[in-house]
Amino acid sequence: MAYGFSGSINDFIALSKQGSIGHILSQNRQLSGGHPLSREVEAIWNDDALVLANFLLTIDIPQESTYFMLNEYDIPGHLGRCDVVMLGADAKATKHASVFELKRWLTFSARIFDHT
Repeated sequence: MAYGFSGSINDFIALSKQGSIGHILSQNRQLSGGHPLSREVEAIWNDDALVLANFLLTIDIPQESTYFMLNEYDIPGHLGRCDVVMLGADAKATKHASVFELKRWLTFSARIFDHT
């Protein structure tokens, strides 16, 4: 399956600080057999990666744990992709999995419906 990033959470945090993570995710998706990201999505990742990295730092993942991330991962058997999949095990070998779907809409419109 295609992916934009595959590695440790610490590697993701370091990469997010480089400022061009969106382009890196896009290139890695192509190298792993997927479609590149649009320029708009690349730009969004450049900003949102820092927000995600700061969040990951605040949840205080224990150093004795092993966690792994996949970003912009193609969902098997599906035509979509997932923003973040995080897998790991804590110090007691309890396995954990988290899926993050980041939502920053490029455009939207509001409609008010009268329910009377």
